Amino acid sequence: MGTHVSLDHFPAESRFHHFRDIVNRLYVPVTVTSEAPEAFRYSRSEKLLGDLSFVSGMMTKVMFTRTARDVVRAECDGNMKLVVPLAGSVVFRQNKREALVKPGQFYLDDPTRPYEKRVIDSLTYLTVNFPRDAVALRLGDLDSILAIGFGTELPHSRLARDFLLSIASVWDSIEDTSAAHLSSVASDLIMAALWERCDPTNTPQSIYRSAQFQQARAFIDAHLDDARLSPGMIATTLGVSTRYLRYLFSEQRFSYRRYVLAQRLARCAKDLGDPRLAHRTITAVAYSWAFFDSAHFSRTFKMAFGMSPRAYRALKLPGNVEHNGA
Repeated sequence: MGTHVSLDHFPAESRFHHFRDIVNRLYVPVTVTSEAPEAFRYSRSEKLLGDLSFVSGMMTKVMFTRTARDVVRAECDGNMKLVVPLAGSVVFRQNKREALVKPGQFYLDDPTRPYEKRVIDSLTYLTVNFPRDAVALRLGDLDSILAIGFGTELPHSRLARDFLLSIASVWDSIEDTSAAHLSSVASDLIMAALWERCDPTNTPQSIYRSAQFQQARAFIDAHLDDARLSPGMIATTLGVSTRYLRYLFSEQRFSYRRYVLAQRLARCAKDLGDPRLAHRTITAVAYSWAFFDSAHFSRTFKMAFGMSPRAYRALKLPGNVEHNGA
């Protein structure tokens, strides 16, 4: 479940005052100033997906200053922030470096260090909060990745940004069962982008391949209802050969056929137990997840769940009587 904060219901002359109070009370101690406080606007929506927190929001021109004293008296939550401007721009200064970050780029913010942030134009943004320790353990020194504009000229930066934006566009419909997986994909892509910028000639191959594997798995999850789904289709999307794709799968001890079958059966089971879909026949449910042989579907479903699809639906929806279908 997500949370939403907006100042629109406050009188215009008091919105900036409430914003300063919210920032210092709920987030981190920081000095906030504005050249036009009477015109200030702010809204923020947050969604937790696995280990990552996604925030989408907007704010008008404003200045943040976080001093060393603020850092000392704060209890930081151990998260770093990856900020993606969608409209507007921001100047971010940290670790004796400054970056002007515009749409198409992203930057990293470490709340355990002092910083200055100046929103130049009205800013619409996406922020991803992720564990700082996870980055420190894999990268070591964080100095080289702070206050830098990660642009789309580097492939992993572009891939990470596009994937994060795609999650944000559908986060309200993401189910708990897939949230942890998507979080893992996002984490791997972020790490690959950071390595790529820190040492583009020596990005650890394990991280690179892990990111590719997670991308392939995410593609499978998004296309389970497509009867054309195949290793060749996945390889073409990733821009690799089917032989290399098989290598990625084998390295992760991943069985494509078993995974696809298990996920499609799980989707069928979910739909069969959904009261909103009680009007659909069992055959229609099976067909919607690319099962086109009713007998085969019934056999594999019974092997997976210990009962027939009809018995499973009767157990989950005791008031529903199936008159037709498999």
